Amino acid sequence: MIQPRRDPKSGMWKIRKGIPAHLRPFLDGKTELKRSLETKDAAEAKSRASVIVAEFEAITANAQLRYDNQEREQQVNPAQLDAIVSHWFVNERQRLSQPDILARYTLDTSDGLEAMAEWFSDPLEALNDAEGTFHQQSAEQRFMSHMNNFVDEALTLSQCQLFSHAARLYLSVKLAEAIIRLCNSAFDLEVYM
Repeated sequence: MIQPRRDPKSGMWKIRKGIPAHLRPFLDGKTELKRSLETKDAAEAKSRASVIVAEFEAITANAQLRYDNQEREQQVNPAQLDAIVSHWFVNERQRLSQPDILARYTLDTSDGLEAMAEWFSDPLEALNDAEGTFHQQSAEQRFMSHMNNFVDEALTLSQCQLFSHAARLYLSVKLAEAIIRLCNSAFDLEVYM
């Protein structure tokens, strides 16, 4: 059982749980889960710890489930992932007339309306520049974090779940390319309205 430990500097109680190496890719590369119990009292720390331990165990169990499902996910081929992107793109393009959807792809500035394509092309370019370098893994994590909401949205729309790094990275790249096209379409649509 994980036990709370007192931080020698602050006197606050904290709880930590190490993450096995094989699960780290499913938890954004973290080597441990940690949280302050926000108390200096040992008895209070002990009572608060059980809730945090249960949360850490659930996070680890979810990562283990994702690891176990990884082999099944690796059978997903690029054509299936492309179909997910296409489905999302068609759906999103149909919704461009809605102001909140249009606002995702255009920006009203003091100089007038601008397409927000660079918000997606710049991170994509940074990812491509990092390929094969020491910084590739951190660039992939940053890019996937930037695209995470869109990936989740596309997967939900297609009623799919994917957790593998490779599949989510592929979707992130393809969605960014689709979003760049949508930004330009949204700008053209707004200009001609």
